[in-house]
Amino acid sequence: MIDYAEIIRNAGLKATHSRLAVLNALAAMGGHCSADDVYHHLEESGENVPRGTVFKVVGDLSE
Repeated sequence: MIDYAEIIRNAGLKATHSRLAVLNALAAMGGHCSADDVYHHLEESGENVPRGTVFKVVGDLSE
């Protein structure tokens, strides 16, 4: 099992609930997807992560 919290911390970021949720969604979705796709996936799975936060986290993770 991949330790996403450790990956986030190694990137110099805090392993927040939002970051972990976005990273888990990206892994579950596989392939290329937009921040909007991630937001809708989280929304459908019952995760309460604001849209703006999803866009910020995706941007942070892509750097």
